[in-house]
Amino acid sequence: MRPVGLADRTTPLAQAAFWFNQHRAGDMTAVDRRAFQIWLHGDPAHQQAYAALERQWALIGDLAENTDLRAAMRKLDAELGDRRRRRIFLVAAALSLALIAGWTVVRGDHLSRRHDNASPRGQRHATAVGERREVALPDGSRVTLDTASSITVHDMRRRRLVILDKGRAYFQVDGAVDHPFTVIADGREVRATGTSFIVRIDPDAVRVALAEGRLAVEHAGSKVDMAAGEKLTVPAAHAWTREAVDIARETSWLNGQLSFINEPLASAITEVNRYSRRQLVFPDGKIPDRRIVGIFPAGDCRQFAEAMEMNGFARIVATSNDRIELSPVVE
Repeated sequence: MRPVGLADRTTPLAQAAFWFNQHRAGDMTAVDRRAFQIWLHGDPAHQQAYAALERQWALIGDLAENTDLRAAMRKLDAELGDRRRRRIFLVAAALSLALIAGWTVVRGDHLSRRHDNASPRGQRHATAVGERREVALPDGSRVTLDTASSITVHDMRRRRLVILDKGRAYFQVDGAVDHPFTVIADGREVRATGTSFIVRIDPDAVRVALAEGRLAVEHAGSKVDMAAGEKLTVPAAHAWTREAVDIARETSWLNGQLSFINEPLASAITEVNRYSRRQLVFPDGKIPDRRIVGIFPAGDCRQFAEAMEMNGFARIVATSNDRIELSPVVE
């Protein structure tokens, strides 16, 4: 007999969410545990869904413990004088952090995880809007392309060279090869051996975040050696900036999630729109001067729009297949 509460859950993810919550409650009986094992091993899709929830919970746990996130929440709590609005915002943030695992993991899984084998020279790899792709390079390194991104892989035998043409990519470099691994992004050169890092091309700068190991960034005669946990911003004509960052947040897009900690709403909307052909639009151009905290599934503009409504930032005035129009809430 299936446990009460499971019978009406038809998808592997919904059933996995039921069992995940049962485990977290800590009151499963021997019969429950046996039923769980039967369900888990009855279909590979069940194992994949449950493992996805465990990974998502680990990510959310890391972000929830992040000191920057806690500080941002305390600041918002102090700044928002209206008790009702503060309660709604904090509840919304808590839902983003704690309940998202119940249904958003697979919503992010529409991003492709195809594994491509790069040819030795001049091979281009690209992703469409809303797609993510992992590329295996001939030297044993791996590259994960974000939405609307592309790389060109050059000769990997004499010089390990990859051009990031646009977008963002996560590089996992095989350290067993003697010569350095080089990424060129909009004229900036990143050199590494045996390390993991992110390179992103934005309209105003190239940004590099180092997850593991060490690397050097060079441009126009300047050079910076980075350490793990640092992010470097390299504009075309201004001073470089280096800061400590939360790598779990910087890499959350690899799990199909977008995380924001006290981010300007305009910047967050720009980021959300990168992952979907359906765009969030303020027709009058007046995006509220607010900041947002939370985790959202990449590619789901509707949920982000509803979060803005719940927090009293904006209201949805019209929807179509390619856009969601919003209007600011006047206080």
